[in-house]
Amino acid sequence: MTVTKLIAWPSALLLAGCLHSPEAPETVQLLPKPKQSEEVRMRADGPLRAKASTAYPQLTAWPSAEQTKLNKAIENRFVGHYKSAFTGMFRQAADAENEASSDPTLLGASFYDWTIEDSYEAAHLSRWVVSIRGKRYEYTGGAHGNTTYFNANYWIRNGRVEPVRLAQIFKPMYLWQSPVELIIRRELKAKNALWLKDVTRKDLLGTAFTFSKKGLEFHYHPYTVGPYTQGSFRVLLPMDEIRHLIFPGGPMSRLA
Repeated sequence: MTVTKLIAWPSALLLAGCLHSPEAPETVQLLPKPKQSEEVRMRADGPLRAKASTAYPQLTAWPSAEQTKLNKAIENRFVGHYKSAFTGMFRQAADAENEASSDPTLLGASFYDWTIEDSYEAAHLSRWVVSIRGKRYEYTGGAHGNTTYFNANYWIRNGRVEPVRLAQIFKPMYLWQSPVELIIRRELKAKNALWLKDVTRKDLLGTAFTFSKKGLEFHYHPYTVGPYTQGSFRVLLPMDEIRHLIFPGGPMSRLA
């Protein structure tokens, strides 16, 4: 099933200062999948060949009030993250286009083809809890673009959808930070992360994370634990190593 929503990009009005927020042609596609979810895709085009896109899952396997609530939380996370970014990027591109209207030679190659591309990887999907890693590639000029990560982790708690905080995964009053940090450092050392010695516990535990029956996984984008040339790092804490730390009433309890 394909749903198309067309919103005209009013370049002239924007450049004239008549509008506050930019809009863009936007296509939404629902691509059915055979199992747990369907995929929603959105795309927008702006000035100077700027473009933005996102994709995220919607649960289909568990028709229920819980599924509806989780789907809305996932949609809000991805669409909010996406639209706030591309409207800002399109506005900057429109400003550059306006400033160079009298002399197009002022626009070098770095002003064209700005890109925001969001994608996702579903770590765990169920009626009661979801864990999804969002990935953003962004280019706004310069030598190269960059990749960052964000997560969409939600669970049904007391009939409501709540974001999953890392601390909720572990037993209350348990000093879980130290053993978790040790495992992360061990794995990053094995992967030869060059900046590891300068990275704090707060940095290691404050990054995007996802979880599944395999365990708890942390996602580090370029420049976090190593230079750009080393790329991104993924660190999986195997379930066998953290099972004793997991809170029986927490969001990972059904997976342990």
